[in-house]
Amino acid sequence: MNKKSVITLVLFIVLFICSTFILYHVVDNTADKNHLITKLNKVKTINDSLLKNNIHLKDSITNILTFNKKNVKRLLKFYDIKHSNIVLKQAKLETGNFTSKIFADNNNLFGMKEARIRPTTSTGTNLGHATYNNYIDSIKDYKLWQMTLYDKTRYGSNYFGFLSAIGYATDKNYIRKLRN
Repeated sequence: MNKKSVITLVLFIVLFICSTFILYHVVDNTADKNHLITKLNKVKTINDSLLKNNIHLKDSITNILTFNKKNVKRLLKFYDIKHSNIVLKQAKLETGNFTSKIFADNNNLFGMKEARIRPTTSTGTNLGHATYNNYIDSIKDYKLWQMTLYDKTRYGSNYFGFLSAIGYATDKNYIRKLRN
Protein backbone atom coordinates (compact mmCIF):
# COMPACT_ATOMS: atom_id res chain seq x y z
CA MET A 1 0.00 0.00 0.00
CA ASN A 2 1.48 3.36 -0.99
CA LYS A 3 1.82 6.43 1.23
CA LYS A 4 -1.26 8.16 -0.20
CA SER A 5 -3.43 5.10 0.45
CA VAL A 6 -2.17 4.83 4.03
CA ILE A 7 -2.90 8.50 4.69
CA THR A 8 -6.39 8.11 3.20
CA LEU A 9 -7.05 5.07 5.35
CA VAL A 10 -5.81 6.79 8.53
CA LEU A 11 -7.97 9.85 7.82
CA PHE A 12 -10.97 7.62 7.27
CA ILE A 13 -10.39 5.81 10.59
CA VAL A 14 -10.05 9.13 12.45
CA LEU A 15 -13.21 10.41 10.77
CA PHE A 16 -15.03 7.20 11.66
CA ILE A 17 -13.98 7.36 15.33
CA CYS A 18 -14.93 11.05 15.64
CA SER A 19 -18.27 10.45 13.92
CA THR A 20 -19.04 7.50 16.17
CA PHE A 21 -18.16 9.54 19.27
CA ILE A 22 -20.43 12.38 18.16
CA LEU A 23 -23.17 9.96 17.23
CA TYR A 24 -23.34 8.25 20.61
CA HIS A 25 -22.28 11.00 23.00
CA VAL A 26 -23.59 14.23 21.59
CA VAL A 27 -26.71 13.45 19.59
CA ASP A 28 -29.73 12.47 21.66
CA ASN A 29 -32.42 12.64 19.01
CA THR A 30 -33.03 9.30 17.18
CA ALA A 31 -33.81 11.08 13.90
CA ASP A 32 -30.50 12.97 14.11
CA LYS A 33 -28.67 9.71 14.89
CA ASN A 34 -30.20 8.06 11.83
CA HIS A 35 -29.24 11.06 9.68
CA LEU A 36 -25.64 10.89 10.95
CA ILE A 37 -25.51 7.12 10.38
CA THR A 38 -26.61 7.69 6.77
CA LYS A 39 -23.92 10.37 6.30
CA LEU A 40 -21.28 8.13 7.89
CA ASN A 41 -22.22 5.26 5.58
CA LYS A 42 -21.87 7.57 2.57
CA VAL A 43 -18.38 8.59 3.73
CA LYS A 44 -17.46 4.92 4.18
CA THR A 45 -18.78 4.07 0.69
CA ILE A 46 -16.78 6.93 -0.89
CA ASN A 47 -13.64 5.89 0.97
CA ASP A 48 -14.07 2.22 -0.03
CA SER A 49 -14.49 3.31 -3.64
CA LEU A 50 -11.35 5.47 -3.50
CA LEU A 51 -9.30 2.63 -2.05
CA LYS A 52 -10.66 0.19 -4.64
CA ASN A 53 -9.94 2.59 -7.55
CA ASN A 54 -6.45 3.28 -6.22
CA ILE A 55 -5.73 -0.45 -6.17
CA HIS A 56 -7.07 -0.83 -9.73
CA LEU A 57 -4.97 2.12 -10.90
CA LYS A 58 -1.87 0.65 -9.27
CA ASP A 59 -2.60 -2.72 -10.90
CA SER A 60 -3.09 -1.05 -14.31
CA ILE A 61 0.21 0.81 -14.04
CA THR A 62 2.02 -2.35 -12.93
CA ASN A 63 0.46 -4.31 -15.80
CA ILE A 64 1.49 -1.78 -18.47
CA LEU A 65 5.05 -1.64 -17.09
CA THR A 66 5.34 -5.41 -17.36
CA PHE A 67 6.95 -6.32 -20.66
CA ASN A 68 4.90 -8.42 -23.05
CA LYS A 69 3.94 -8.21 -26.72
CA LYS A 70 0.44 -6.93 -25.90
CA ASN A 71 1.86 -3.99 -23.92
CA VAL A 72 4.32 -3.20 -26.71
CA LYS A 73 1.37 -3.02 -29.14
CA ARG A 74 -0.57 -0.78 -26.72
CA LEU A 75 2.36 1.58 -26.26
CA LEU A 76 3.10 1.78 -30.00
CA LYS A 77 -0.48 2.92 -30.42
CA PHE A 78 -0.38 5.23 -27.38
CA TYR A 79 2.75 7.01 -28.63
CA ASP A 80 1.28 7.21 -32.14
CA ILE A 81 4.13 5.30 -33.75
CA LYS A 82 3.58 5.39 -37.51
CA HIS A 83 3.24 1.97 -39.19
CA SER A 84 3.11 0.28 -35.80
CA ASN A 85 2.49 -3.14 -37.35
CA ILE A 86 5.83 -2.92 -39.19
CA VAL A 87 7.55 -1.41 -36.14
CA LEU A 88 6.37 -4.35 -34.00
CA LYS A 89 7.91 -6.69 -36.60
CA GLN A 90 11.12 -4.66 -36.32
CA ALA A 91 11.14 -5.14 -32.55
CA LYS A 92 10.66 -8.89 -32.92
CA LEU A 93 13.35 -9.14 -35.60
CA GLU A 94 15.86 -6.88 -33.83
CA THR A 95 15.52 -8.74 -30.53
CA GLY A 96 15.26 -12.28 -31.84
CA ASN A 97 11.65 -12.41 -30.67
CA PHE A 98 12.54 -10.52 -27.48
CA THR A 99 15.37 -12.85 -26.42
CA SER A 100 18.56 -11.01 -27.46
CA LYS A 101 21.27 -9.86 -25.05
CA ILE A 102 20.92 -6.27 -26.31
CA PHE A 103 17.24 -6.34 -25.41
CA ALA A 104 17.79 -8.06 -22.06
CA ASP A 105 20.72 -5.87 -20.97
CA ASN A 106 19.83 -2.57 -22.65
CA ASN A 107 15.99 -2.63 -22.78
CA ASN A 108 16.51 -1.86 -26.47
CA LEU A 109 13.66 -3.12 -28.64
CA PHE A 110 14.85 -1.76 -31.98
CA GLY A 111 18.61 -2.22 -32.12
CA MET A 112 18.98 1.57 -31.94
CA LYS A 113 22.37 3.17 -31.57
CA GLU A 114 22.71 6.04 -29.12
CA ALA A 115 21.55 9.28 -30.76
CA ARG A 116 24.16 12.00 -31.00
CA ILE A 117 22.18 14.86 -32.55
CA ARG A 118 18.45 14.31 -32.10
CA PRO A 119 16.59 14.22 -28.74
CA THR A 120 16.74 10.79 -27.11
CA THR A 121 15.59 8.84 -24.07
CA SER A 122 18.76 6.73 -24.15
CA THR A 123 20.91 6.63 -21.01
CA GLY A 124 24.14 5.58 -22.73
CA THR A 125 25.71 2.81 -24.78
CA ASN A 126 26.34 -0.85 -24.02
CA LEU A 127 27.26 -3.62 -26.46
CA GLY A 128 27.44 -0.96 -29.18
CA HIS A 129 23.75 -0.06 -28.82
CA ALA A 130 21.66 2.47 -26.91
CA THR A 131 20.62 1.63 -23.36
CA TYR A 132 17.30 2.57 -21.79
CA ASN A 133 15.91 2.55 -18.26
CA ASN A 134 13.05 0.33 -19.46
CA TYR A 135 11.47 -0.93 -22.65
CA ILE A 136 8.98 1.96 -22.64
CA ASP A 137 11.84 4.46 -22.99
CA SER A 138 12.99 2.45 -26.01
CA ILE A 139 9.56 2.96 -27.60
CA LYS A 140 9.63 6.68 -26.75
CA ASP A 141 13.05 6.94 -28.39
CA TYR A 142 11.78 5.23 -31.52
CA LYS A 143 9.02 7.88 -31.64
CA LEU A 144 11.62 10.66 -31.33
CA TRP A 145 13.66 9.00 -34.09
CA GLN A 146 10.56 8.71 -36.30
CA MET A 147 9.61 12.35 -35.67
CA THR A 148 13.10 13.42 -36.68
CA LEU A 149 13.59 11.29 -39.80
CA TYR A 150 10.32 10.01 -41.22
CA ASP A 151 8.92 12.26 -43.93
CA LYS A 152 5.43 10.97 -44.72
CA THR A 153 5.06 13.35 -47.66
CA ARG A 154 8.15 11.83 -49.28
CA TYR A 155 7.50 8.16 -48.52
CA GLY A 156 3.72 8.11 -48.06
CA SER A 157 2.62 4.71 -46.83
CA ASN A 158 5.81 3.02 -48.07
CA TYR A 159 7.50 2.56 -44.70
CA PHE A 160 9.60 -0.29 -46.06
CA GLY A 161 10.93 2.13 -48.70
CA PHE A 162 11.77 4.63 -45.97
CA LEU A 163 13.64 2.04 -43.87
CA SER A 164 15.54 0.90 -46.95
CA ALA A 165 16.38 4.44 -48.12
CA ILE A 166 17.87 5.47 -44.78
CA GLY A 167 19.77 2.19 -44.35
CA TYR A 168 18.08 1.28 -41.07
CA ALA A 169 19.82 -2.09 -40.85
CA THR A 170 23.10 -3.48 -42.14
CA ASP A 171 21.41 -6.78 -43.09
CA LYS A 172 20.71 -6.63 -46.85
CA ASN A 173 17.71 -8.95 -46.32
CA TYR A 174 16.22 -6.84 -43.51
CA ILE A 175 13.20 -5.54 -45.47
CA ARG A 176 12.47 -9.02 -46.88
CA LYS A 177 12.54 -10.44 -43.33
CA LEU A 178 10.16 -7.72 -42.12
CA ARG A 179 7.72 -8.44 -44.93
CA ASN A 180 7.52 -12.15 -43.99
